[in-house]
Amino acid sequence: QEVAMVRLRIGLVKDQMIRPAKAAGLLGVHRATLWRWVRRGELPPPIKLGPRVVAWRLQDLREFAAKRAGNACDNA
Repeated sequence: QEVAMVRLRIGLVKDQMIRPAKAAGLLGVHRATLWRWVRRGELPPPIKLGPRVVAWRLQDLREFAAKRAGNACDNA
């Protein structure tokens, strides 16, 4: 039962939704940069949660950050 709870917590964190201001903070950029990356197709678009509410899945942001870090290392 303990293992099931740990798996559930990991799943919850993985599917956590991150609003633009927090996403920008996690990636170390301004919110405008997030939208620029979305327009360029570099960052997946956020998920619409309501008429004026969007958020990214934490897992999508982690994958994006890892990909950018890999590209930065390749270009160095």
